[in-house]
Amino acid sequence: MKSHPLIVLFALAAAVAAFAGDAVVISSFAVPGLSVNGPRGLGFDGVSTFAVADDRNLNQVRVLKFTYNGTAASVVSSFNCPTNIRWALDLAWAPGYVYVADDLANATSRGRIFKLDAGTGSCLASFVGPYGSGVHVNGLAWFDGALFTSSYESAWVYRLNAAGVPLASFAAPHASNTGLAAAGGWLWAVSTRPEYEFLQYSGGGVLAGRLNFNVNNNYVGGACAGRPALGTVFVSTYTGSQLIYEYAASGQGGEGIGIAPSSFGRIKTLFR
Repeated sequence: MKSHPLIVLFALAAAVAAFAGDAVVISSFAVPGLSVNGPRGLGFDGVSTFAVADDRNLNQVRVLKFTYNGTAASVVSSFNCPTNIRWALDLAWAPGYVYVADDLANATSRGRIFKLDAGTGSCLASFVGPYGSGVHVNGLAWFDGALFTSSYESAWVYRLNAAGVPLASFAAPHASNTGLAAAGGWLWAVSTRPEYEFLQYSGGGVLAGRLNFNVNNNYVGGACAGRPALGTVFVSTYTGSQLIYEYAASGQGGEGIGIAPSSFGRIKTLFR
């Protein structure tokens, strides 16, 4: 097993509780005012407000906050990200902060994560991701008091503290884990190859279930927990109709699942 200095490796489950079925789309919607490059990353404040990244152009990233009533999204506020953020690949909304995964500047760069004030968008800190040169940070989620990351080029999912220091890691069954969402006490990782599925993890990195789904071959921009009362998960697509889909699942896996999870599968995913 791969070793990481100063990182406590999470335990991996020897047996995986597999379950069949496809996620069910219970609604889909557009966020008003997005550019041709949105919606990308998604975040949720844990109460009622969501955040979506809009990559209007190079170094012109905007974050829109919106609510959703099951029929339409309503934008309640927005802020411009610092101009040194090239493109936003995903978001994570932590208490008081929004983390943004930034695109690489070139092939020798490391993926960078910006910590922004959730109200104003001002930059409070930034740090490189846990991956090597030329490896993107494509997925972000705030879960169990820590920031989790995933990558399209790596099988490793990392747990970081608020300052970006790696605390632990675990390897997914395969690479190309392009997004993360935290919902219902579980961490959900988007896997796009070779099986195009959504992977369900405990906070300790134990794989509890897997489920396929379909978003009509559109490119996925990000994911986050959906409406708490329904236990759903949102996933954004930044091609085609540029919709955000709300998913419920037809199957269950693992013990104690209290939500209907989103699943990400059978999709082409392109990250800059």
